[in-house]
Amino acid sequence: MSARHRASASLLFNFSLLTANGIVTPFASAALVLVISRLQGVEQLGRYSIIMAFFGLAQSCISLGLPVVVTRDVAQLPDRAARYLVNSTLISLLLLLPILAVLIPFELDSARSSDMHGALLVVCIALVPSIVTAYTEAILLALERPQDFVAIGFAENLCRTASGIALVGLGHGIEALAVAVLVLRVAAAAASLVALRRRGIRLTAPLDLTLCRRLLRQVPVMGSIPLVTAIYWRSDILILTWFGGLAEVGYYSAAMRVLDMARSVPQALARASYPVLARLFVSARGEFRTFSGDVMRASILIMLALALALWAVCEPLVRLTFGPDFARTADVLLVVGWSIVPFALTIALAHVLFAAHRQVADLGVNIVATVGSIAMNLVVVPRYGSVGAAWTAVCSMFVHAALQYTVVRRMMAPKWGSLLARSLAAAALSLAAMHLVGDIHVVAKVLLGESTFVLACIGLGVVTRADVDFLAGTLRRGLPVSVAERC
Repeated sequence: MSARHRASASLLFNFSLLTANGIVTPFASAALVLVISRLQGVEQLGRYSIIMAFFGLAQSCISLGLPVVVTRDVAQLPDRAARYLVNSTLISLLLLLPILAVLIPFELDSARSSDMHGALLVVCIALVPSIVTAYTEAILLALERPQDFVAIGFAENLCRTASGIALVGLGHGIEALAVAVLVLRVAAAAASLVALRRRGIRLTAPLDLTLCRRLLRQVPVMGSIPLVTAIYWRSDILILTWFGGLAEVGYYSAAMRVLDMARSVPQALARASYPVLARLFVSARGEFRTFSGDVMRASILIMLALALALWAVCEPLVRLTFGPDFARTADVLLVVGWSIVPFALTIALAHVLFAAHRQVADLGVNIVATVGSIAMNLVVVPRYGSVGAAWTAVCSMFVHAALQYTVVRRMMAPKWGSLLARSLAAAALSLAAMHLVGDIHVVAKVLLGESTFVLACIGLGVVTRADVDFLAGTLRRGLPVSVAERC
């Protein structure tokens, strides 16, 4: 079996697990959001969104981007997993307080009540077990054992949703929800350490000053990437809070909760492909280029199909999920749903750059995209509110993807431009077909749109017979073996 076949077999199995986890996670989160919106109203949903936005931002910052380095290095040197676990965790714990000293004053401006201040303190404490969880997941991913942290994450999210719904139903506020997050984060960290031990990884290792220095040298770039990225993704919420009020935050957050389920797919594909890309980059450079193209094409086609389906169902979906009071959310989702296509491109291209040790270029692109996004939001949001934020998200994501593609093209000269153009043409034909049929049942519209997209992809040569044969062969050769080995 060639390196490409082995890589594809591994990718298929890991992608399936990570996608399932990625879909369940935002679905569980959306269930809690639904209960909050129904029982406590849009302003309470806005408060919850602000606290969780801070928690997401802080989690991205505390690890300083080092899990990406840990996954890449452990994928190439698995016998050093214990050293990377101990030393990287120690570095992040030592740097936690100065990071919080920067983030907390920034967030306090958005926390407009005493209960939000208390919740903020609790989620800060929850960052400690989050550090442990981040590095255990990075090592398990490098070893291509995602089923361990997928199971733990599934259990944590299920318990978080169930406890959150119970607390909201009993009339408790944001502080109680934050305490539930803390308790479950501690349990998840403990379970992750047990999973590593079961895989033969020691939980203790000597302090390695050489490794610590090497990791610390990565911090300025790798630590800036998640910080800039988190600001990029959270700035719209913060600007909406300042200029639009809690109701606009609630409308926009509801749309983004739906979108999170779609965005989990390219994230899963990129995470599954990353350890494979890291190994191929040092062992088979030609296979690295080919495999990168395979991942890119899969990302484009999957997300275009999802975007078309979301466009067809967004209005009835919002009515069914959030109720008639959230009609403005449908307007937001109708626009922002298209951002998942360039989002998929940026995620896939970023992992190609990380695997090739070109993280400095990725940081530069992120800084430019973040500055542009904030500037657009400051201009558009005060006038158009949540719908303006949705248009800004789409425009900034397309700019981000274009910049990222330019960097990768200079690095490895991929011939992906024609593929992207033909894929977009197929999506345009599908969109036109759904628009021309007018008001038909939503299921029929989705079936029409997806079938048109598939036929157009075949007709335009985006999907070939060789692709189908290759996928079928990978399934026959790789998937049963992979499942047997991993389970």
